[in-house]
Amino acid sequence: FNKYMGGVDSHDQLRLQRYKYYKTVFYGLLYIAVINAFITHREYTKLVGGKPLSQADFRIQLHEELLALGDDDFLDTV
Repeated sequence: FNKYMGGVDSHDQLRLQRYKYYKTVFYGLLYIAVINAFITHREYTKLVGGKPLSQADFRIQLHEELLALGDDDFLDTV
């Protein structure tokens, strides 16, 4: 087995060295932020006496609002 696996094993080792862990960290933090935003929305809506959105509806509304943002919605820091 080891006699014929040299090339494949070397390729796997080189591929793993190039693995970009920061993408996984970024998406994990983004996931946590969305969940925390949903929990905050749910608790605030209950506090003011409204009916909170489901998590799916909350995510759809979040996506729509983020896609609707334009250049004027951001500060010009340059």
